[in-house]
Amino acid sequence: MVAILALVPVALVASLGGCSHDGASGPLFSDEDIAAMPEFQRNILEDGVVTYAEYESAVIAQRSCLEEAGYSPGEIEDIGGGQIGFIVEVDYSHEPDPAAADALFLATDRHCNEEYLFYVGTAWAESQVITDPAERERLRAQFASCLKDAGLRVSADDDVEALLEAVRKNLHSDIPTLEAVSRCEHDASRLFAVSIRGR
Repeated sequence: MVAILALVPVALVASLGGCSHDGASGPLFSDEDIAAMPEFQRNILEDGVVTYAEYESAVIAQRSCLEEAGYSPGEIEDIGGGQIGFIVEVDYSHEPDPAAADALFLATDRHCNEEYLFYVGTAWAESQVITDPAERERLRAQFASCLKDAGLRVSADDDVEALLEAVRKNLHSDIPTLEAVSRCEHDASRLFAVSIRGR
């Protein structure tokens, strides 16, 4: 059994409470939220701005946390929309209790993410989402066309939420389809926030 920590849009991960972006509506985090954050992320977010260098440092810290716990995360790479991430593959084939090993991996991943990246990554991802209506419409149409070419049943007029729902329904498709859909998401990634949380 091999577990893979993958790179997926926030809009596809219910546990993040993420959604597609339809315009800014105030700060992401209150002063109380920031005060309650882990120190690493609180120090970054206290001034209300996340620079690329700060965001990159959070991704590196999360990766290092997993590495120190004994896992082997892949190299940090571009995942579209001005964002970076990495993939972790875990082989349980030699574990006496694969379910327990998987539970430990997920708990470790959750800890590392919450300690170093969750809030910083959310803020950075939101800052990368395109808000210009004309550009959003261009990307939406491109995304719809790409998904249709990949074999998904979508309409040229579907909004972003409908397109993401079509992607959700095809998460267990064959590998070629998943790869094609992944390319579509990459090219249209600035329509929505992206996070390395997911599996």
